[in-house]
Amino acid sequence: MTALVIAGFVGGIFGGITVRGGWNTQVFGPLSAWVAASVTLIAVVVALTSSRKSIGIAQQSAVIAERSVETAETRAIREREFNHRRDNTKAIADMWAQIGSIRPALERSRDAARRGDKDELKTSDSLLRDRIAAASGAVFYAKTVTFVNGHEVLPVGGQ
Repeated sequence: MTALVIAGFVGGIFGGITVRGGWNTQVFGPLSAWVAASVTLIAVVVALTSSRKSIGIAQQSAVIAERSVETAETRAIREREFNHRRDNTKAIADMWAQIGSIRPALERSRDAARRGDKDELKTSDSLLRDRIAAASGAVFYAKTVTFVNGHEVLPVGGQ
């Protein structure tokens, strides 16, 4: 809008000067054709330059987006590796804790058998069975987490 106002103002001044100078349509016709061609050429150059800049920005954005996707995928892989290692470690630690709890129950049962204390032997045998069952469950879980189809599951990267 501002450009139209300025163009009208400049055109009015230029028109007033040319009318006093005796210029007519024979002079203004070719001149206006040259001005129109020049303005058109400038508009085309500006459009092409703007288009080229837009293409460059789009290419940069595509590269940044691709890097972001790669970074997200890498993060997801690392998170899966971390979770897998954490699950393995927890399963193995729980398994050994359960296996370790068998020995005290076994010793308690042996002591009761040596003393001939049938009530204590019955109680300690029950405790021993519970400990063995818990250890069996922990061993099963550890195998399930660390092995699939008989093959050890290693995190991505082979370590």
